[in-house]
Amino acid sequence: MQTRDREQPTFTPPVLTALQEQCVTCGNAVDTPFCAQCGEKRASDRTYSLWTFFKDHVVESVLSFDGRIIRTLTTLLRKPGELTREFMRGVRLPYLAPLQCFLLLNLGFFVWSSWAGMRIYDTPLWVHMNAQPYSRVATAMVRGYLGSHQIAEPVYHARFNAIGAAQARSLVLVMIPAFAAAAALIMLRRRRAPLVQHLVFALHTYSFVFILMVAARYLIYYPLNVALDHFGVAGNGPLGHDTPDGIALLAVLTTYLALSLRRVYDIGWARAGSSGVALGMIFFIVLQLYRALLFFVTFYSM
Repeated sequence: MQTRDREQPTFTPPVLTALQEQCVTCGNAVDTPFCAQCGEKRASDRTYSLWTFFKDHVVESVLSFDGRIIRTLTTLLRKPGELTREFMRGVRLPYLAPLQCFLLLNLGFFVWSSWAGMRIYDTPLWVHMNAQPYSRVATAMVRGYLGSHQIAEPVYHARFNAIGAAQARSLVLVMIPAFAAAAALIMLRRRRAPLVQHLVFALHTYSFVFILMVAARYLIYYPLNVALDHFGVAGNGPLGHDTPDGIALLAVLTTYLALSLRRVYDIGWARAGSSGVALGMIFFIVLQLYRALLFFVTFYSM
């Protein structure tokens, strides 16, 4: 029994007029600077000078990326929750992706904190041993390690802090799902939202916190400590949650959270305010849990 071969589709080049040329990408007839079918630039309009290459592939790429960064950061600061709401609407092109925004600000924050000597997420060993709820356990573990390995305490502190700083850069990500879960629980009685919405909300919140920590150094910590010194009141450390500057930081964070929650979850002012306060307190609880995790991970990495 004979079988008839299937006819193979063939491409038929378009009939071109004197003012048209064939698109080098899709083969469509082109008589404008850009192909109406695929958007490719007309081949006859391209030049191959070094200046054109630099302008098209370096300058425009950098300006386009910088434009997205500036637009993302401006929206993040001026319109709390807008980035999350836009992401859930399907808007992608004008802004950095939520994880991309978080990682970029995470990198910038750790570079700045190393330069400025602000140990917030990469918590020093002294803080683990003296200023945390788990400090008694941490101190006992460190003393036992020093006694069994015959290592000088200053040497151990330096090694621990170096390893802890490296661990913190990636370990900080664990706070995101914890905070997202807290947001999901608080919004549980609201209409059911996709889990990704809570995750994106958490990424944008922590992206804002990176900026807030830097601003707090110059706009909250320094002015408040100058005022405390003037009135003879001693603070007990920069940005600590139980210090006056920590209270001011919490007030800014809860205000931002309330505005963000109202926009993202479309809730009233009363609920947004109470939920913002609750999430602000949860933020610091998550921070304490993160520091405990950072201590144990670093300790067993030595």
